[in-house]
Amino acid sequence: MFLKFRLLISLMLLPAALYAQVLLPKEGSKLNYRIIGFSLPAERGNKKPEAGYIIEIALGSHHIEDSFKKHLVKTINTKTTRVIGEVPLFGKQYTWRVSSKAQKTPGEFHYFSTLTIPDVDTAVTRFRIIQQAEKYKDAYVILDATRAIYDMKGNAVWFLPDIDGISREYSVLKDLRATKYGTLTFIYEDATAYEVDYDGNILWRTPAKSHAGGDSTEHIHHEFVRLPGRHYMILGSEIALWDKSLAAKNDRSSLYFPDDTIRPDINNQSLQRVPFGTIIEYDKDGKVFWSWKTSKYFKTSDIYFHPGKREEIDISPHENSFYFDEKKKFIYLGFRDISRIIKIKYPEGKVVNVYGEIFKPNGGEMGNGLFCKQHSVKLSANGLLYLYNNNVCNFSGFPKVVMLKEPIAPGGRLKKVWEYECTIEGLKGKEQNTYQFTYGGNVVELPDQSIFTSMSTLYCKVFIVSKNKKELWSGIPEKWSTLFNKWDNVMQYKASFINNRKELERIIWHDEGINK
Repeated sequence: MFLKFRLLISLMLLPAALYAQVLLPKEGSKLNYRIIGFSLPAERGNKKPEAGYIIEIALGSHHIEDSFKKHLVKTINTKTTRVIGEVPLFGKQYTWRVSSKAQKTPGEFHYFSTLTIPDVDTAVTRFRIIQQAEKYKDAYVILDATRAIYDMKGNAVWFLPDIDGISREYSVLKDLRATKYGTLTFIYEDATAYEVDYDGNILWRTPAKSHAGGDSTEHIHHEFVRLPGRHYMILGSEIALWDKSLAAKNDRSSLYFPDDTIRPDINNQSLQRVPFGTIIEYDKDGKVFWSWKTSKYFKTSDIYFHPGKREEIDISPHENSFYFDEKKKFIYLGFRDISRIIKIKYPEGKVVNVYGEIFKPNGGEMGNGLFCKQHSVKLSANGLLYLYNNNVCNFSGFPKVVMLKEPIAPGGRLKKVWEYECTIEGLKGKEQNTYQFTYGGNVVELPDQSIFTSMSTLYCKVFIVSKNKKELWSGIPEKWSTLFNKWDNVMQYKASFINNRKELERIIWHDEGINK
């Protein structure tokens, strides 16, 4: 008799217990996304858990059943306690409830809202789709210019909130991307790199000081990658001093690095600060685990013969991308201003090959013209080197996506095996020359070996091209100009790709994989 009575009381209390323990979204949450993870507690004492649950979501804040039902925008039937649901609009209030199908009584009302910013306000910013996707329909695109994730129809579904008190209105963000660990990474203001979760909570940041580059700060920039074991790799700067009066004579003593024993007279008017580079690997605690300075290579390299604009040498190489081949332990490091890629053995730091332009004392051959002012060097699944060739040396040409085969022997040359020339939409003939492609751009190989590409700053078309050179999807981010009463291109450095809904859900349920 006592057991029957206790069971009866338990069943009567089930609805209240269920709804009091709702996990996500938290009561009164203000969300920076429209695709939401609803997490429900398992019902204790429910003898029919297989019956599942009903989640109902209404637009607006409601306290009366009739009003709630009238404004329903989403109903989700689920047999699991974790489910993904999408609401239609940013900047709105929502009312929701969860009911157990095993019970007759509906759940109590709960409330959350979605935030909004100009970058996801379609009256101000849009991601105009040029060609609809036939493949990758359930994929997502991340644009670092708007700091947002979009579906393949151009609808914003998530945006990065302000981080560390840094206002998005006055800050520059680069390299926003999803990791395979269910997190997102990016660089703010060439000063600090962050790893965050879907809600924008900071999981890791670069330390304020680590001195791998010999300066008070690392001057981090361009590329930030999370590695296994919660290690992180990023590009930094090593500031050298360059004596232009000696450099004009091709004197190799014209360059002074921070770790040199010889110190120049800092009052010398011909001295100029020159940023060289570092590759820094941090552990999860922010300590430098490994680092490598480009000066180790350049001190004895041909860079002293790099011709400048006014018949003087130019020794600022501007490293702008790297790729770490974790299996074979090589790092490919790209330098934009000297159109070069070097291959470094990790962790030894030995340069095993050099690709691109080679400089000689009296001019002569300057490489084989495979790329110029390139960005985004990577290695494909089948071992080909590929990159975004800005193609700046060819004034009448457009950027190209290039795939290259590496030589077997050290010192050998790359061989071009595939390329695709990017296109500009809606412009013909000389009109196309109004765009320059000096800065930005990147490429990502997709699982079917198609290439996701983001063109450079002034013309930021984003597209997918197949290996048979057919564009499978494309779009352009734009902002409304009140001055000219028209849509203008958004200036963007990079874009990245989320292959499918499953990968997005890994980010939404960010409790998985963070510590792996």
